[in-house]
This record gives sequence, C-alpha cells and structure tokens, in this order.
Amino acid sequence: QQNAIYSLSSPSGTLNSDSEYELLITNTTTGVTASSRTTLISDATFTSPAPTSPFFSFVLASNNEYNYPVRWTSGKNARLYQLIVRLNYIDSTDNGNITQQLDWVFPAQKTEGLSGGEFMKNDFLGQGFLQFVGNQLNDYSELIARRALQVDLLLIAGGDDLNTFIEVNKPTTSIVQERPEFTNITNGLGIFSSRYSKAPFSKQLAVTTWDSLACGQYTSHLKFLDHLGDVCQ
Repeated sequence: QQNAIYSLSSPSGTLNSDSEYELLITNTTTGVTASSRTTLISDATFTSPAPTSPFFSFVLASNNEYNYPVRWTSGKNARLYQLIVRLNYIDSTDNGNITQQLDWVFPAQKTEGLSGGEFMKNDFLGQGFLQFVGNQLNDYSELIARRALQVDLLLIAGGDDLNTFIEVNKPTTSIVQERPEFTNITNGLGIFSSRYSKAPFSKQLAVTTWDSLACGQYTSHLKFLDHLGDVCQ
C-alpha cells in the first residue's frame, strides 16, 4: 500500500489535550464528506530517574550490572508508549568533528486504560547499555576519538485507534492471509489519531559511565574519551 500521512504543525499551546478534534474532508468532485474525531494525548511525567539527579549513572563503581529504572506516569488518552534511550556523541575525525546520535529503542507497551496516571516502566541493566553501544558502533580509519555528550530519555505515545491499526496490521502466522480493514474514517479509509513525543529528559553521563564507555570490555575498541579526555590504552 502507498499511504499518505498528514500531520498538524501547530505552535505550542494552541492545541488542548482536554478537547476533541474533528476532521472534515470534502471531495469537491463528488460532494462526499469524510469525517472522523480524535482526542489528544496529554503529557507523561517521569518519576525515575529523579528529575533532581545531576547525571545518568548507568554503571556503579561497585556493580557493572546495575539495574537502571526508567519509570513514568501515563498521560490521558495514551494507549501505547515506547521508550528511546539516545546517546549523543561527537566523532573527531581527520576531516573535523561530526555530531552523532545512537538510539536504543525499547519495545512498545500498552496502558490498561485511557484515563492516565498509570505507573509504567522500562528497567534495563547498565551493562546492557554498554553492550548495545558496543554492538552498534564501530571503529573506522578516519576516527581519532569519540566524546560522549548527554543522554536523552524520550517517550513516544500513541492513541487508542493508532494501537488498533498497528495490531490489525501486524505480521500474521495464520494460513488465512486476508486481514480485516481497520479505519476510523466515516465515508473514507484511513486513521485519524494522535501521537505524542515528550520533550527529551536529558542529562550528562556520570564519571563511572563515561569511563566505562572509554575502557570497559564492551566499548574500549570504540575510542571513547574518558572523563579526563584521554583514549583508554
């Protein structure tokens, strides 16, 4: 299928998460009007790591298998959540500095209801973060050194109808390949739903994590600088 995707670009504050929005499309040739309605997703709130903590410490000095908790409360009208842990870093090369990003994307999870306020979480091992970086990045001939910058925690939320559309269109293991068509457009075919991207929750890495990127068993070959600005030998 070839699908057109339209999104609303709106200045901050002009949309109200407590309101319902209606879409009306009129075919100027036939006069047929297609319509749909959707609610918006309100903001989620991170509860862990604590907003007051100065750094992201994925590795403790005494324990490389530290279980790192990321927890939040759901926003109203959200059915799906997906966490992304984004490492921002700079590659210093023979040709200059290159700003880079690496996204660790976690499986989507569902809320129990749509009223918001549910406690949700993604916990992972600090060792898992280092293993992911080590598996995704590589050394190359032009690379002189890498400097880790901040890490962003991002939440992407999807509405109830968007979740239904994804569920209906998942790969099937059934012998019967024909699938039901899902649409929430009256007199039309498509999905009118809401999606929400929470502003990144960003912090610098703690010294222990910085040095583990530089000298740890999973990433020492990637030329990350330690907290003193040296490449681990």
